[in-house]
Amino acid sequence: MEKFTKKQKRKEELVKIDGLGRVYISSEKREKLQIKTGDKLEVFKSGRNIILKKTNIRTERNTIQEMNIIIDQKTEINIKINDLRCDIGEYENSNHKIRAIDELGRILIPIEERQALNIKENDEFKPYLKDDMIILIKKERRYYNGKRNYTYSNK
Repeated sequence: MEKFTKKQKRKEELVKIDGLGRVYISSEKREKLQIKTGDKLEVFKSGRNIILKKTNIRTERNTIQEMNIIIDQKTEINIKINDLRCDIGEYENSNHKIRAIDELGRILIPIEERQALNIKENDEFKPYLKDDMIILIKKERRYYNGKRNYTYSNK
């Protein structure tokens, strides 16, 4: 367990899971790993932590059919039918999930990982950069003699 001074505690960066299971990745961390909006990340659990790792998956979209349907004199609907092809290669048989970074720097943690790690809305994580990965370490709440104490689980 890491020991922090009061000054370090104020500076430490924590991220929270929102109601939809998303977590915000700071622009500093995205810049260091050269992650941009729409980039795909592998999301998987390792012990009690969540790992985010950038991937090189390419997606092709080919329009198969396009049509306009007139519903009434005031309404027209344009329908496109697309064929999506992903080059997932090594990830094809993996338990890792692929998710994209949205325009606000958030990524969805798959529900399977959230359930397996008992992650709820507003749970806090400490993000660490290691090599080409972001490791999210869950902040555990523990109570001693009626007082709340926080620790980070590294297991």
